[in-house]
Amino acid sequence: MRMKKIVVYPLIALLILVAPIFLMTACKERKYTVIFDTCGGSEISSVTVNAGGLIEEPEVPVRAGYEFEGWYIDQDYFDEFNFDLDGINEDTTLYANLIKKF
Repeated sequence: MRMKKIVVYPLIALLILVAPIFLMTACKERKYTVIFDTCGGSEISSVTVNAGGLIEEPEVPVRAGYEFEGWYIDQDYFDEFNFDLDGINEDTTLYANLIKKF
């Protein structure tokens, strides 16, 4: 019986000391940064959002001789970003699709 107390009590004490650290880390909300690459247009500041959160659509970037066609999650302008549905779950860069006017 004495041997159990020698082993169990230090383990309980260690658990009491360490558990709050793990709980604080686990409960801390993860945040991600969204960068707006305006592809030569007017600068738009990055935003920070909680994991899974939505972001507001920024102002339209302006570039002389170009027309803005939307924000995309890839540089090839294949996957358009939906500000109403697409939550942010990692650091992200959104690319402005600016089309040259003729």
